[in-house]
Amino acid sequence: MESALSKHHLPRLKVLNEIHTGLMEKANGFVAGAINFYESKEFSLCAFMMHQAGEHGLNSLLQPLMQFRLHTHNLHKLMRITRRFSLEIFNLFPRDIESEIRLFQLLQKPYIHARYKDTFEVKEEDAALLLERIKLLLHTVSKEFERIVYSIKVSSDKTKI
Repeated sequence: MESALSKHHLPRLKVLNEIHTGLMEKANGFVAGAINFYESKEFSLCAFMMHQAGEHGLNSLLQPLMQFRLHTHNLHKLMRITRRFSLEIFNLFPRDIESEIRLFQLLQKPYIHARYKDTFEVKEEDAALLLERIKLLLHTVSKEFERIVYSIKVSSDKTKI
């Protein structure tokens, strides 16, 4: 007699990895674009690219694990959902002191402001700080994704015994 667990089939880990890898490649492409804008001193566009990198990076964790794409550009929402899978990722933007709140808001704003508000500006030092934080975010997302997928694999292997 089969248990209910043995009837449930987890998505193939290969598919989860392909989704993650595809979105991470896009995220890293946005980081490369952000670096180019940073070097040409176009810090608002640099911030826009970092927003895109953060959005794609977070989705590279969420989409394969949740098995659907969240249709939001709101990094706050994506981070709240990510918190269910990894506090380490969530804590990269702690938002518990004024300087951290300002930094996260500066990452959130460019999605609209860099494209539609001519007065939107980002300081060079803020862009540099956000660039390092986004690189760390992407690194941490990949590390956490591997950890979670490994735990799924181990758990799946145990149910086959």
